Amino acid sequence: MKVLFFLSVFFLALISFGQSSQFEVQLVIASEQIHCGEEVMTPCFQAKKVTDPHWIMTIEAIENFEFEPGYEYLLDLRVEHISNGELAPNVKYTVLTIVEKTAVD
Repeated sequence: MKVLFFLSVFFLALISFGQSSQFEVQLVIASEQIHCGEEVMTPCFQAKKVTDPHWIMTIEAIENFEFEPGYEYLLDLRVEHISNGELAPNVKYTVLTIVEKTAVD
């Protein structure tokens, strides 16, 4: 509960001051895209940390990334939380390095 409170305060502070925050993360991207959104069938990426057994994230777009179906990717990403004047911050993902590209049967 304390973590949720801290994250809420952190994001509200970012929105209030119009600042952006960024960090780097390594994620695995699934070999096939899924549709996210109910009315508009937007293709999204499924992502997870290397140590996670299940796909836990859905990402709409990754800058500097050319996805090829049938391949699973291990990517070093920069994640930026950018205030857009709305309650929820925008999140921008940018590829720093493609660590691995593995064919999936």
